Amino acid sequence: KSAKILLMPGTPGGGIIAGGAVRKICELAGIENVIGKIFGTNNKIVNAQATIKALEKLSVPVKMDEVEKKRKKFVKKKRPARRPDFKKAPTDKKEMPKKEEK
Repeated sequence: KSAKILLMPGTPGGGIIAGGAVRKICELAGIENVIGKIFGTNNKIVNAQATIKALEKLSVPVKMDEVEKKRKKFVKKKRPARRPDFKKAPTDKKEMPKKEEK
């Protein structure tokens, strides 16, 4: 079975922009905004099966804490980069150094 299905999130309010089998499966799954493209075959049954497999592979975005618990691995949090103390630029004319005239 050589169907390949590309599913991408659509813009809010854009609706389902996809071909026959992908459109029907997404409607039945309750997906409102999606862009889909079918590659490889025109067989509707194979396209429907590939769409279902693609939807099964999707994961819901989760917080990093939950991912760390699943992996049993903790990600080191990066410290902010150290910056040298920059001297503030003078803002008043009084503070500005005077130029020497020749």
